[in-house]
Amino acid sequence: MLILASVVAITVYRLAVFFTFSRELRNTNLTIAEPIKEYVTPQMATSVTASLISFVVIMILNILYERVAIWITDFELPRTKTDYENSLTLKMFLFQFVNYYSSCFYIAFAKGKAVGHPGKPVYLLGKYRNEECDPGGCLIELTTQLAIIMGGKAIWNNIQEVLIP
Repeated sequence: MLILASVVAITVYRLAVFFTFSRELRNTNLTIAEPIKEYVTPQMATSVTASLISFVVIMILNILYERVAIWITDFELPRTKTDYENSLTLKMFLFQFVNYYSSCFYIAFAKGKAVGHPGKPVYLLGKYRNEECDPGGCLIELTTQLAIIMGGKAIWNNIQEVLIP
């Protein structure tokens, strides 16, 4: 439920920020960033910021899920140390798999699937339009999400390795 709530919250963030970026980036004159101006689109800015927020939420939930997995495994009272480790490993794998890849599954398989047709969009709760993919598809957004999650996790592990002996 926490993962589902975080995916919904990040989707709401994406919708709100996309409209804000659409309005603000059109009105702003980016003279300093002229060479990259064509790449700084509202869709890309929203995707990157939402991926960064998603990464922070994933890392916080990862700490929580580790404690929950240990608590559940302790509650089982396995007979041997090997049974304990096997049970804990399975729980940690399942928690981390769902935690890390739920947002990627949303982007790949659910985002942009129920947006309606031109002239007849689908509205959530009667007034909110559903989140859409770029006209070229959601592959760039999925790639951004995966790159930030994988790169962030690698950087986080390196920082932990240096700081925590």
